[in-house]
Amino acid sequence: MFNRTAILAVVACLSASRAHAQSSTPASLRSGHHVRPTISLDVGMGSIRGASAVFPGFDFGLQLSQRFTLGIAGTALANRSLTVPAAAGTGSDTVQFGYGGLRIGYTAPFTREVGISVSLLAGAGRAWVEGPDADADDEISEGLFVLEPSVMLELGLRRRIGLAVGASYRHVGHVGQPGLTSADLRGAVLRLALVGRFR
Repeated sequence: MFNRTAILAVVACLSASRAHAQSSTPASLRSGHHVRPTISLDVGMGSIRGASAVFPGFDFGLQLSQRFTLGIAGTALANRSLTVPAAAGTGSDTVQFGYGGLRIGYTAPFTREVGISVSLLAGAGRAWVEGPDADADDEISEGLFVLEPSVMLELGLRRRIGLAVGASYRHVGHVGQPGLTSADLRGAVLRLALVGRFR
């Protein structure tokens, strides 16, 4: 009788412990959520020295949970019509600019399909000018650093292909050469992105 009572007590305790563990486990873990890769292609519209600038870019990341992502991102200036006065004092040189780095993001869902994501890109890049003779480039700066926070409205959070629209602000440092400064490369950027998620 005693053994039977003891066995029943142990079974009851184990059952209670299992139920408590399941209730305290995050829903993402109970549903078998796993790390999955994401990739996005985006285009940004901003300005440099008061002229319109287009920035196509990419982002490859890992969705660590339903809310956090970590990845790498890069973008470059597509325009070849942005110019600065030539160092020689005659004519003008074309500005070129590109950067990339590590991006960390957090998504706050409103519904199953719509949410707001905030992220921060921290990285480095290079800015230079091209003179009239493409074989005689005048380097303006290299090793510049970039910090770029962004806020995006994401549509289709549960789908393989989603859309995101929002804005970022690009902070650039370590550029201080004649004709081109860090302030010239800083500024707000409107962004549109196509997001792909692999299950």
